[in-house]
Amino acid sequence: MSPSDIRPSGSPSSEDEFALIDQAAAELGLIAPPVTRVGDAVSALVWGDHPARVVLLHGMALNAHTWDMTLLHWSARRDGVDVVAVDLPGHGESAWRQDRDYSPATLAHALNSFLDELLEHGVLAGPLTLVGHSLGGLTAIELAAGRRDVAHVIALDSLPGLVETGQGGAFMERLRAMVGGPTVFASRDEIVASAMALGFGGRSEAAVRRGVIHNTRVLADGTVQWKHHVAQLGIDDLVSTLGDGAAGWERLTSLPAGFDVIAASNGVLAPAQLERLNAVRPASRIVTLESGHNLQEDVPQELAGTLAGLV
Repeated sequence: MSPSDIRPSGSPSSEDEFALIDQAAAELGLIAPPVTRVGDAVSALVWGDHPARVVLLHGMALNAHTWDMTLLHWSARRDGVDVVAVDLPGHGESAWRQDRDYSPATLAHALNSFLDELLEHGVLAGPLTLVGHSLGGLTAIELAAGRRDVAHVIALDSLPGLVETGQGGAFMERLRAMVGGPTVFASRDEIVASAMALGFGGRSEAAVRRGVIHNTRVLADGTVQWKHHVAQLGIDDLVSTLGDGAAGWERLTSLPAGFDVIAASNGVLAPAQLERLNAVRPASRIVTLESGHNLQEDVPQELAGTLAGLV
C-alpha cells in the first residue's frame, strides 16, 4: 500500500466525508479520533492511529460510514478506538465487481488479500476480531473459516439462513422500497425524505442526511446516484446470493474462532436460528438489543457499549 493510497482527515476521496464525521461528533459533544482512508479497489476507513485488531464489515447497500456514530461512542468509552471499517466490494468507495457477484464467499475471497496488505503495512495487527452486520456477518464467517489470524467473530443480526426464515420480511420490504426503485434522483433531499419515512439512517434528520451523502454521488448533470451496485443489479437478485444456509451452518459449526451474536429485537433473526446456534456452539454469547436490523444506526451508543464488552 503506497502512501498515495492513504488519504488523511481533511483530504477526503469523496465530498466532505471527514467533515461529516466531525459534524456527527460535535452533535454528540465529542471529538472525533483521527480517521484516514486507505485502499483502492477495496477501500476502508481507519479509525485511530495505532494498529487495529478489529475489522468492521457492513451490510448490503450500506458502507463503512454506517459505523460512524457507533465508533464515536465507542471511542468516547475507551479514550480512543482503533478499528478498520471496510467498504465491501460494490459499496462505498470500493469498486463494483464486473461479475456482479456479491455472495459472502466471493466477498471474503476479495477481502483476504486486502486484509493481508493492511497487516503487512501495520494498519492491522493480529489476532483479528471481525464484526459483521447482516451480509457483513455472513462474509465474516467465510473469512474466519479460511484465516488462522481471526480469533473472534461478532455477528450483528446475522446468521446463516437469513433469507430462509421469513423473519426479515418487513425489513426487506423497507429495503426494497429504499434501494429497489429508481437508480437516479433529482436531489439528495428526495432520498432523505424517503429514508426518513422508512426509518433508515438513524434517529435524527441530520444523521439521515449524512448517511445519504455518504451513500450517493452527484453526477455531472446534478442528478444523484447510489454509490452501491445493489440498486443497479436489483435487490431481489442479490438477496438470493446470501449463501447456502446449510453450508454456512457447517462452516459456523466448525469455525475455529470464537463466535458471538448481537441480535436486534426487531431484526431479521428467527428464534430457531438462535436456538440452533446454542445447540452447535453453546459457548457463543447472544446479546439482544432493542433495535431494528441496522443496530449501528438505530442504537449506536448501546451497540458501542456491547461491543466494548465483547471484544
